[in-house]
Amino acid sequence: MASDVEGIDEIIETPTAVQLVFHVRRDWLAEPDEAAQEMAWKSERCAAWLRSPEFKQRYGMKPGVLVMKAARQPPADVMTDAARLGCDVEVGRIALAGEAAPSLSRCAVCGRDGFANPEMSVTERGLTCPTCFSSWVQAQDLRASRHGLGGGGFRVWRVVIGFGIFFVLTVLRHCH
Repeated sequence: MASDVEGIDEIIETPTAVQLVFHVRRDWLAEPDEAAQEMAWKSERCAAWLRSPEFKQRYGMKPGVLVMKAARQPPADVMTDAARLGCDVEVGRIALAGEAAPSLSRCAVCGRDGFANPEMSVTERGLTCPTCFSSWVQAQDLRASRHGLGGGGFRVWRVVIGFGIFFVLTVLRHCH
């Protein structure tokens, strides 16, 4: 879905997260300074909107995920900055200014296309992009911890059962 927020090119709401997608259409090889400035400005706009009351009002408690689309691979220092911001980087899915973008596979959750099959992951909803898959994994972990199958809940029950067995065996040993 196209965005009405300056600096954000697309806003994609999925069942588990909200993806704020911004495009860097400058060429990292030909215009590295301009591309870095575009990335810094757009990522700051996205991060500021994530912290805004408007985002909370519109999407509630859903987490926001920054996604940068670039036509070419950014340099290592830009990738480090993106990782520090928690920003997913997708390379080669948009065209440089004046070029046509390739279209490959489509994500079953967010509906974005342009993914190569090796990048896709399978969930109960079908093939998902890396960003949706990451959100799906987080939701599965949260669901497991709520049902006592993961985290501290299961460990507590194991300790309680262990003490119960120890107590029963101690009583039985003293009875004979």
